[in-house]
Amino acid sequence: MARKSKLSSNPIRLTRVEDHKTLEEFAQNCHIHLQAVYLNEMGMYPTVLPSIMLYLTRHYNLVPEQVEEEYQYYVYQKRSQFGERNQPYVLGEPVLGDNPFLNFRHSLGYTTAFGFARDICINPTTVRRVEKCRIDVIPKQLKTALRDIQLSPVDIEELECRHQEYFYRGSRFKSRSKQS
Repeated sequence: MARKSKLSSNPIRLTRVEDHKTLEEFAQNCHIHLQAVYLNEMGMYPTVLPSIMLYLTRHYNLVPEQVEEEYQYYVYQKRSQFGERNQPYVLGEPVLGDNPFLNFRHSLGYTTAFGFARDICINPTTVRRVEKCRIDVIPKQLKTALRDIQLSPVDIEELECRHQEYFYRGSRFKSRSKQS
């Protein structure tokens, strides 16, 4: 049985659907990959992509500032709804040797980084970089998303401290094993 997607308040998706364009047609008109349009429609980029914005302003005569404002409002609303569904957040005691951000995601019932990123409106690459310890600090974009889903500033700071401990513990281990 085919799943019918619900119409969102994202201005990109609203415009595309009102014009009866498929994702493929819209992406082709914007001269970008359809996955980029999909990710922007899901709120997973911090702003409306330039090629999409250019197409919206030229083809539909939309005002860029208004589109961006509506997009930011969509992202904030989606994150707020996530926060209402998932509160209270319980970080629990740190488990040495376990990836704290991965544990946090799993505690919310998300088995994939993509699903979690989609629901908190952030690029999945950002989540994956933190979970795979490619960076030692949680990026500002992810901190903003965590704040918007109503994770307390104290918990965000705690999550980042745990992540840094895990990151540096892993880095030291890697450097020791290379010396052996």
